[in-house]
Amino acid sequence: MAKKKKKKKRLGPRRKRLNQKARLENAKDWITSYTGKYIVKGYTKWYGVDLLVALKELELLGLVFSDKEKEQVMQAIKQRKDQKKRIKEKKNHRKNVILEDDSDEMFAFIAGHTSGGVPYGITHKEMDEMGRPGDETIKYKSKSILSRVTEDTRKRKSGLL
Repeated sequence: MAKKKKKKKRLGPRRKRLNQKARLENAKDWITSYTGKYIVKGYTKWYGVDLLVALKELELLGLVFSDKEKEQVMQAIKQRKDQKKRIKEKKNHRKNVILEDDSDEMFAFIAGHTSGGVPYGITHKEMDEMGRPGDETIKYKSKSILSRVTEDTRKRKSGLL
């Protein structure tokens, strides 16, 4: 059997992999050809840098920005940071709601039900040993417990347990 060729990893456009020195050299030509309205945003997208870096590098190239424009950039950075925080909180809240909905007095998390309708999953005791959602320990320990639960389920179905 012939060996498969390794797929080459795509690195993205060269302009997005430039270091600052090369980016500043390249940007001199880019500025003259830029036709857009918002040069900081255009620089950010073209070279793959954040807004603050784009603003500083464009100032290094000799462009002058008013305090109002600088404040707008800082406000945009703050808004993105706040938006990411809200998204993360919403995601964590959604995880907690899912765990609360899929539980009863015996199980902290119900993974499923057997063909006979009996629930199986992680008990409250096991969940306390692992830690609640948000703890870093749950990522590592939950896999072993869930695999143990599914093994027990298979044994029950085959009549071994």
